Amino acid sequence: MKLYNKTKLPDVLLEQLLVAAGRCVGAKTTGVVVKVTQGRNAGVSGMTQSASYVNTWHLKRVAKWKSERVSTDGGWFRLTIPWARPGWDSLAVAECVFKVAMHEWVHIRDYQAGGRWAMPWASPGMSGRRARHDSRPEELRAINAVDDAVARGAVQRHQDLIIALALCHENVRIP
Repeated sequence: MKLYNKTKLPDVLLEQLLVAAGRCVGAKTTGVVVKVTQGRNAGVSGMTQSASYVNTWHLKRVAKWKSERVSTDGGWFRLTIPWARPGWDSLAVAECVFKVAMHEWVHIRDYQAGGRWAMPWASPGMSGRRARHDSRPEELRAINAVDDAVARGAVQRHQDLIIALALCHENVRIP
């Protein structure tokens, strides 16, 4: 996994947590680009893209604009973690980070298995619009895979990493 960490959270902890989340859902984690950011939004969010390479101009900050191609194995995804605020439950945020990471890894697993050409995928209907987000086949696969992993005890198995992320998240405040 190629991690681009734009947060103040430790790289080692994020990398261990993300690899654990990927393995819980059966994704091949090597060669996948992951960008982690922090924002002012109210929750954890993620977005996955299928690509054989990604340009690094938006992945890292450099003094001079420079774009490099980084090859990926199945795609890349972005994970946005909210800034810690007084009164927030950092443990719930950390657990949500783990579950959203598992969800995004399921999409990567789908891309690695052949993506749109190998399994059912949402496509525009007669109206030209795709189905609602939560009723698309790829989203249902991801939701069901995360629910299965949680039922098998994935959160309990990796609770040490989740608690460590919660402690780090609690200590990083809005700038």
